[in-house]
Amino acid sequence: MTTKTKLIELPFDQYQRYRDVQEIADLARDKKPLKVLDVGGHPGIIKEFLTKDDTTIVDILPCDTPNYIQTDGSNLPFEDDSFDFVCSLDALEHVPPGNREKFLNEMMRVSKNYVVLICPFHNENIKLAEEITYEFYNKTFNAPLTVLGEHLQHGLPELDEIKKIFEEKGMEPTVIPSGYLFNWLPLQIAKIYIQSLPDAQQLNAMIDKFYNTNYYELDHKEPSYRKVLVASKQTKNILGKVEKRFAPSSNGSKEEVKSFDTFSMLMSLFDLQHKNQME
Repeated sequence: MTTKTKLIELPFDQYQRYRDVQEIADLARDKKPLKVLDVGGHPGIIKEFLTKDDTTIVDILPCDTPNYIQTDGSNLPFEDDSFDFVCSLDALEHVPPGNREKFLNEMMRVSKNYVVLICPFHNENIKLAEEITYEFYNKTFNAPLTVLGEHLQHGLPELDEIKKIFEEKGMEPTVIPSGYLFNWLPLQIAKIYIQSLPDAQQLNAMIDKFYNTNYYELDHKEPSYRKVLVASKQTKNILGKVEKRFAPSSNGSKEEVKSFDTFSMLMSLFDLQHKNQME
């Protein structure tokens, strides 16, 4: 199996955010490899997406990945302006609220140009979607979903507060929606259900591959589960390029039909499994 095939089979929620960073790095790269830092990037999947670049990962969890440093993102062991491109993907919401500003300031300090922050932000619909997912997982497996449990424990960051932290450093960010919420929630529920079936690993990977192949390009619109914040200390014109790259498609009606077809397909799978169990 090739690396590309493995990546396309990653959980859709994970593939989406790493693919977003890959797309932005491709716009930022100027004929030479970027020196990249991924803060909170355990276990180092970003290396598979940014194969052209020199990538370092930091996280509080232990790992034997090359160029991996076990450390706290709020106290990075690097000099100022050490990296061309500093990113953090779905990590800030796991940081206690009192440490979030320091976490972001450290990202900006060690970057000499680009900073990319990807995470969900507080919104009542997003909070409810996470609570539904958490409860469904708990009812299905009789165990808590630890990752979302930390979201609910700490509370999601407030978008305006995070933007203000960037702006105070002279780095007003461009904000891009990512992960269409009305796709995110049903697919999360579907995948939890599939994981509860015996010997369903291949089916689970197939669902992710189908979604990642056909829906990634359609998922950058509101309401979104997460946001992508892109800021630059030097090359401001990249922000316009990012906005253009992730501009929503104009084929709204076709996208809605496609989303409905996918949801119908998933419901048919559930119905078939239920009938098999009854028999």
